[in-house]
Amino acid sequence: MSENNNINNNLAEKLSVFRTAAVLSVIAVITVSAISLLNLFAGPVIERRLLEEKREAIIKLFRGEEAVRYDDSIKFEELTEFEDLYLDFGAPVTGVFLVTDEHKLGDDKTAGYCVMTAPRGFTDSIIMLVAVNSNLTVKDTLILSMSETVGYGTKIDGDENFREQFKNKTLNIRDSRNKITPGSGENAVQIIAGATVSSKAFVRGVNAALDIVKEISVRTAEINTDTDINETGEEDNNG
Repeated sequence: MSENNNINNNLAEKLSVFRTAAVLSVIAVITVSAISLLNLFAGPVIERRLLEEKREAIIKLFRGEEAVRYDDSIKFEELTEFEDLYLDFGAPVTGVFLVTDEHKLGDDKTAGYCVMTAPRGFTDSIIMLVAVNSNLTVKDTLILSMSETVGYGTKIDGDENFREQFKNKTLNIRDSRNKITPGSGENAVQIIAGATVSSKAFVRGVNAALDIVKEISVRTAEINTDTDINETGEEDNNG
């Protein structure tokens, strides 16, 4: 009798484990399915919202905040073919956008570039956009997000005079060492007292934007030169 009870108890325990495993498996399947459905429907919505945020930021940099609501002449496209350059500079580059202006006269509608960089600040990365004109000068800057110390590091966003210093700054094409620097000198900007680390991070972000636009300009010029040479050679052969 005792032996039969033991067998029955063992069977009961195994059935209990089996039922628990089955219930957990069903819950797991339902959870995965729910997450998949959520991503299926929410993914495109989130993507559209991020794209709209980029559009608004780029228009703000090239046209001003008021133009965001009505100006549709500013277009942009991401230049993914230059991703191999993203980590070559003083701050990580996370995106480069070619910006065009439909209102610009002539065939070349290029207004400049917008570069997203993520320099390391005091507490975390500072996500920022740098608008660069076609002549390699800074048009404007915009901080998208940061986690700097409130009242100190956050001054780099609240202090308009700090960011105004960067407008029309450029790199010396003949001397790559002549970057924008904190302090004093020909190509210097004044950092914010109490926000030294954050200020210097912002400087690195702007320099990285100028560096990559310069490199893109060089590469594009080389590609265009090679294309012209090939076309000239084909014309000579045909002639």
